[in-house]
Amino acid sequence: DSLAVRYVQVASARDSLIVGLYDPSGKYVVSLPEFDAGQGRWGDSIGVWGSKVVLAGRLRPFVIASGMEEQRPYSGDYGEGSVVTFVVVGAYNDGAGDLAVYSLVETDTGSGRLHRLREKGVGDGAVRAAVVADDLYRSRVTIAGVPASGGSNVRYGFNHRIDDHLGSFNAKYMRYRVVGTQAEYDTLIDEDLYVGVDTLTTAILVGNQQIGYSVVSLQTPMLYQVPEARSRLRVFHGSASMGEIEVVLKLNDGSSEQYSSVSFKGSTEYREVPYGPVVAELYRSGEEVAFARKRGYLPVDSQGTLVLIGPSMDSLGVALLVDTDSNYQSVKFWPDAGATGVERESAEEVATVAVYPNPTSGDAVLSIIGSTEATATVELLTLTGRVVQRWPAVALQRDGTRHFPISTLELASGTYLVRATIAGKVAARLLTVVR
Repeated sequence: DSLAVRYVQVASARDSLIVGLYDPSGKYVVSLPEFDAGQGRWGDSIGVWGSKVVLAGRLRPFVIASGMEEQRPYSGDYGEGSVVTFVVVGAYNDGAGDLAVYSLVETDTGSGRLHRLREKGVGDGAVRAAVVADDLYRSRVTIAGVPASGGSNVRYGFNHRIDDHLGSFNAKYMRYRVVGTQAEYDTLIDEDLYVGVDTLTTAILVGNQQIGYSVVSLQTPMLYQVPEARSRLRVFHGSASMGEIEVVLKLNDGSSEQYSSVSFKGSTEYREVPYGPVVAELYRSGEEVAFARKRGYLPVDSQGTLVLIGPSMDSLGVALLVDTDSNYQSVKFWPDAGATGVERESAEEVATVAVYPNPTSGDAVLSIIGSTEATATVELLTLTGRVVQRWPAVALQRDGTRHFPISTLELASGTYLVRATIAGKVAARLLTVVR
């Protein structure tokens, strides 16, 4: 539930430049001179200051230089296990100048891109392009005249965002083809779109040659509030070959969320759901048997779009596109759930499962109360799916009960998943450890 963070300064400031960081809980965890190993001030220096481990999730870095009336706050969301470098650039002297903060996620979650953080309250929007057309294997995209991701895309490619944009912009999508021995691009869509204040606009190319191509513009608020341990998720249907689809999410707290009757080029509203491991079951409208089951992970304190893609039911895929204003925007394709996913049937049918005390600063107990002498298996996992404790299979007692003590002595603060399998059915509970 943690990541490593460090600062790099390439900014010039006549007097001291102070940099700080708040973690997802609001705790003030990093500041100079602590962070620069006692150097006390940066001034005109250029350098790298050592890393510090902090909680994963929404980080809120800030800068303040002599002459500023208050801190300049920024924010970004970062996944567990990341290594994040905040880069401070620009110049500020005698109360004038411009400073900016960039983040570089040096792990696969950030795709190695340098991403400028928005200063809180700036008000500008952002633009991002995506290509999910069924038969378009290679394309070129320009947004506001700027090639996106170098201009070359493969099918189901999602492009990094263009920040600090507001108002109308032109989106042009071009198809790659070879004529004779020459490669060329012909224009499929040339359309003017719009991005509003504090809004991320995602321009998604959908369709195929048979029915034609079109662009769907999805809007995401860049300023939002998500309750603790929650995410906001919507569903977008981008498969031209499929009719209405129902998506049922099996969530890690044992509950489920249903997105009904999502048609091609349609999207649902955002809904608040628990973050962590999840299984998505896909149904054709009116059918009771899922034709596909995918498993994935929802980042904490974030917004995301679950994109349905593919040319047929047999090859329909699911990809999570993170909409949060952060570096953590690489697309995650969800594999088939198989036997490792959350089972469709719930253990609540045969037993009552509870974890207490919760939250806990000491040990906890998983209590199972059932009406049969079924066998129970219990696991304690991190929210990324790593097993930290496992209890061997044991039968419930004659009175239908069994209690499993959970030691938290060697656990870091954070939220864990307690998963019980009873008579072949699964129940899951979240356990919060505080120190």
